[in-house]
Amino acid sequence: MRTFFKILAMPFVMVLFILCPVLAFIFGTAKLLLNYLLILFILLSLGLFFLVKNIPAGIAFAITALLISPIGIPLVADWLIDKLCDLKDSLDDFVKS
Repeated sequence: MRTFFKILAMPFVMVLFILCPVLAFIFGTAKLLLNYLLILFILLSLGLFFLVKNIPAGIAFAITALLISPIGIPLVADWLIDKLCDLKDSLDDFVKS
């Protein structure tokens, strides 16, 4: 019965073996682009706050900047990629045992 589950887990291991590095590369590239957007949104937010005196738009850009900062959505994506790679390692250990 255990051999059946190992055979069943093998395609998932192969897919995750390819998917983890690809997702890590895409995430690294996206994180670089998000850092550039973060700088742009912070500057827009400060400009709207102090130069144009448009407080609601400034707050909207500040919240968007917070979401795309390294402590926002990218942190969640990094956690999900780490858990996916941990799943790959666990399934790989199960198949090899």
